[in-house]
Amino acid sequence: MIAAWALAALAGPLELRIPFPTEPIFDGAQQICVDVDVDLGVPPIEVDDGRFTVSCFSEQGHTEACIAVSNPERWPTRMPSLVCPGSVRNLVVTPILAFDPTEDISDGVEILRRLTMVQVAFRVPDLQDRTGILPGGTCGVTDGFLWMNLHSEPRRQQCTLIAPDGGEQLVPIALVNRLRR
Repeated sequence: MIAAWALAALAGPLELRIPFPTEPIFDGAQQICVDVDVDLGVPPIEVDDGRFTVSCFSEQGHTEACIAVSNPERWPTRMPSLVCPGSVRNLVVTPILAFDPTEDISDGVEILRRLTMVQVAFRVPDLQDRTGILPGGTCGVTDGFLWMNLHSEPRRQQCTLIAPDGGEQLVPIALVNRLRR
């Protein structure tokens, strides 16, 4: 997932709280990237500590920071913050375990609140690709995943999925203080 943000340069580090899944979204490598539409002067950096691989770089007017889980069989219960030191400004990305991608969407989904941006994906292997309607955001199904881009307010939202035959499926979205486990 990549989020693009147009941000003005301000004093101090640029801090972003981003959603990270509580379980792997799909088989294989799991990576989340944030793309900030400002060049913070971050040189290319990549570090792998065996649990996580983090990377940062700036080029041509943007800065990208990525964090990947090295071993999806040993899913983390906490995530480290990623600090990308820049000559203009530091970028601090804090991944928050904010949603369960295996959650059954028929009863709606829960996403943790107080995030800088909300961009999530849920596994829906039995649904065909379809467009969606989400006031103030976007949603849809592509290749077996329900994806959503939304604001962290209001607390109750809804994605309306439109099937190829015109039928609708409502997916309630609850932005919560704590996920039920």
